[in-house]
Amino acid sequence: MASSNRLLISHITLRGRELKQLYEQIAACPGISFADLVVALTPEQPETFGLADTTLREALNFLLIASMVKQEGAERRRASFYPTPQLVDAPFALLLLHHIQTHPDRRQQALALIQRLLAAEDILALAPAQVRERMERSPIGSLFAWTGEKVRFWGSLAHYLGVVRWFGNNTDILLVPQPYLLFQALEWIVRGNETDEHHLRRVLDDIDCRFFACYTTQKRVHQGVVQSLLALERMGSVHLSHRADAASSLLLNERRISHFRLCRRIMI
Repeated sequence: MASSNRLLISHITLRGRELKQLYEQIAACPGISFADLVVALTPEQPETFGLADTTLREALNFLLIASMVKQEGAERRRASFYPTPQLVDAPFALLLLHHIQTHPDRRQQALALIQRLLAAEDILALAPAQVRERMERSPIGSLFAWTGEKVRFWGSLAHYLGVVRWFGNNTDILLVPQPYLLFQALEWIVRGNETDEHHLRRVLDDIDCRFFACYTTQKRVHQGVVQSLLALERMGSVHLSHRADAASSLLLNERRISHFRLCRRIMI
């Protein structure tokens, strides 16, 4: 079974692509055995646990703790694995963000809470060492011992998922959601709606609740989210507008916006 006491943020050797590949393999083949996962995803198939499947076991443990998959069978090597997504048809990044953000153990929410706490202060860029210092002084500072490795793992995973932008240890982490992730979130929230035009505040409220933080403590749209929304408009992927009779609206830089319309999908 999963090492339930293990922190998600302590899986510091993992990469986002490894989690995605493993989850998609299990989702494509519900009930797949560990042996078949080894054959599908590792370059070697050792008779006993070894270096070749260390990453696979780490990724499995992460997904089990995040409740994105379940294990049937007490012994890992003889077990079968099934997908357990909490959202239907959500892209992998949104699904993982949702599972982390809604995890019942607050310690396991840390990979989401870092971005939420920084967004609350309307921070746009920080070095990893500064992120660690802020987290140590934050309301979640006592959840566990913060280390540079944990913060770098968060930065790497958050960049892969699209919540931030980070290009290496000697650069700042930019709290700017990548436009394709924001577009996916907007698209997923409004799916099935009969109208083409949607209320921006309501949709951002839903994104904030389900996936990642969108607002500051003062309930303004975080400046990183503002940048991404305006980037989507420049790319022709969304159309932003304001209705004078709208019940509520948001200020994006100097513009008052109440509604948006999706125009074309971003290719990634």
